[in-house]
Amino acid sequence: AFVGLITLRRRGVGFTPLVLIGLGVGVGIGIGFRGNLDYVSFLGDLYIQVIIAIVAPLIFISILSSVTSLGSTAKLRTIGLSSAFWLLLTNAIAIVLTLAVALSLELGKGVSLAADASTNGDSLLGLVKPLDQVLLDLVPSNLAGDFVSNNIVAIILFALLFGAAGTLIAEARRRSLQAGLETVCDVMTGIVHFALRLAPYAVPA
Repeated sequence: AFVGLITLRRRGVGFTPLVLIGLGVGVGIGIGFRGNLDYVSFLGDLYIQVIIAIVAPLIFISILSSVTSLGSTAKLRTIGLSSAFWLLLTNAIAIVLTLAVALSLELGKGVSLAADASTNGDSLLGLVKPLDQVLLDLVPSNLAGDFVSNNIVAIILFALLFGAAGTLIAEARRRSLQAGLETVCDVMTGIVHFALRLAPYAVPA
């Protein structure tokens, strides 16, 4: 299967058709060799781990580079408030639409969450956190741990803080910092492009 995909790519088949072909091949292999695909699933898991490993550093460097390039906290404040407004608005719309669909279709009607006596009818205990704990969880307390666990919100907040501080340093030093960040961002983008080129071969797995 992999040899066939490589051959198609050398013959000039585009990225999207290759991914679709790989998907079809993966479905066929999964049906035909069900239960005997440990070595193939290993390749798929490996590719997913590579993608996950790229996400946090890419987000951090991209945001940091963008914020530093603004050159002033005034511009950051304007863009930040606008972004926060639209983010909250789209989330509010999504919540309203979700509730409207769920209520109109009566989703969950007749379902009992207390499956046995041990739950004491309190199956959701511990799932709902108080507001102060939710806000505390958003603030990074261990940056290394946040990167390891892919805590994206904490990473974004630290990148914004770091970038805002970067706009306050001397102009010459800020430009040097920005140039270095842009170089790292270009490297990360190259890694992403390389990973995407492997996507048609990872899809079958």
